[in-house]
Amino acid sequence: MHEHAQGGSRTMNANSPTETVVLQPKSLTHQHLLTAVKTEIQGGRRQGPLRVLDAGCGDGHLMAFLQAHLTRLLPNRVIDVHGFEVHDSQSHRPNFIETTGNRLCALLPGVPWPERIELISVQDAWPYKDESFDFVVSNQVLEHVIDLRRFLTELARVVAPGGVSIHIFPLRNARCDGHVRMPLVHRIHGFEQREALTRLLAAVFGSRIPPPAQKRALGPGRFRGPP
Repeated sequence: MHEHAQGGSRTMNANSPTETVVLQPKSLTHQHLLTAVKTEIQGGRRQGPLRVLDAGCGDGHLMAFLQAHLTRLLPNRVIDVHGFEVHDSQSHRPNFIETTGNRLCALLPGVPWPERIELISVQDAWPYKDESFDFVVSNQVLEHVIDLRRFLTELARVVAPGGVSIHIFPLRNARCDGHVRMPLVHRIHGFEQREALTRLLAAVFGSRIPPPAQKRALGPGRFRGPP
């Protein structure tokens, strides 16, 4: 039996209690990350359970996408995809754990998603034991990290020996920041000029992010784009 699921399709095997969920990538970057992880796995250096961390997981779609496709590609291995978001970030949504958990359960049922998502402060240590993950991935996150040393220190701590981290940045010619949904603001380095453009764009076109969050999002040092 074949039925459509939110964001993809679900194939049920009438002779087995298991199911295969095929999720479509929400972004081309999701496909890029899956391909990179798959290429590393095909090198044959990793056996046994595969643990993946999405650092800055946002709405969770990448987590579900990786869990579904890695499970399909590696049916004989246990796949555990985890993720965290920071609550003092402009991309944080109210009731993050509940809403993201519900979304993930709708996209990919049968996975204990509430146990796999965490909400922390940018000042917190990542809530994982040392050498916990085979892969740490991020999708257009690092350009928003102010304390890069802290981030990389935590990343190195949680990656297992022989593990890999894979990170995607926006294209150099990107015109719009995907977090605040406004064009060009991430390319302006002066805080006052950036704030003025943000207010102008919000007044003309509207914004899903309230002004205080815009100010935090676009404050000094927030973006690490090209000059």
